[in-house]
Amino acid sequence: MKIGLQARFSLLIVALILVLVGVLSGGLLLQVRTLTEEIRSASGEVVGEAMLDQIQEDGKALAETLADNLPNHLYFFRMDTIKELTRSVKNQNIIYVYVHDANGVILQDGTRTMESLGLDINDGYLRTMLETKKVVAWFTSHETGRDEGERVGTAIAGVQAYHVSAPVILGGDVIGGVRIGLGLKNIRADIAAEQKRLTDISETRLDRLLVLAGTATVVLLLLGIILAVILGRWLSRHVRSARGAMPSTFPKTATTRSATSPCRSRKWPRTLTNVTGCRRNWRSTRRSVRWTTWLAASRTTSTI
Repeated sequence: MKIGLQARFSLLIVALILVLVGVLSGGLLLQVRTLTEEIRSASGEVVGEAMLDQIQEDGKALAETLADNLPNHLYFFRMDTIKELTRSVKNQNIIYVYVHDANGVILQDGTRTMESLGLDINDGYLRTMLETKKVVAWFTSHETGRDEGERVGTAIAGVQAYHVSAPVILGGDVIGGVRIGLGLKNIRADIAAEQKRLTDISETRLDRLLVLAGTATVVLLLLGIILAVILGRWLSRHVRSARGAMPSTFPKTATTRSATSPCRSRKWPRTLTNVTGCRRNWRSTRRSVRWTTWLAASRTTSTI
């Protein structure tokens, strides 16, 4: 099947448009997907850091508030009041609440059974708090809060608990302290829920972008087909015009003579068939010449 000049031009232009649109669409989608993954990862880290900052503020506020309300009760050893105050600060994120004396011996833990009563928590964090008379806070990969020679950073992946130790000061002297441990299980659940929400939002926007990119591809393809048809017609018309403007007659050359008379071709036939054909043509030409000469002579004689 022979394809016309216009169809060739149109197919070529459509193919170029398809390649261009495919490359641009693929690059755009790859870039958007990579950017979405980076935004999702960065958003998860930001959310985790924000929640850790929030739990640090909450933990320090609880410990300082409880320590500010305990000096008189701890000095006069009012265990019932201390117990009520200790139980009032407990919530679902708090693992433990300890009220201890200046030596680190636990006096109240806010539970009914008082399982931690009399335990010694005299560790490096307690000594730092007693020396500085300031709040000391740290993260650990366990929930006990004891000084086990391990300190972790603020990365949520390796953290199990956040601990705060605040001094109870009376008359400028430290008479005891408060230690609170906050678990991060609920925080992790909140972070996972927030990351899932961000993931859903990113996937929804990515789906919308895919639909938009597909629609733009179809529109560009249709415009390309229309443009290809127009350009194909224009190019084919100009090519036909240029072909029609060329001269139709040419001087006779060796090629022209060879086309009309194979016996006079510069390229002499080498096959027997061509040689035989040339001889037959030559004989026919001689007979025609003789017949023409005889006929002319006969007419001249009859006229005389």
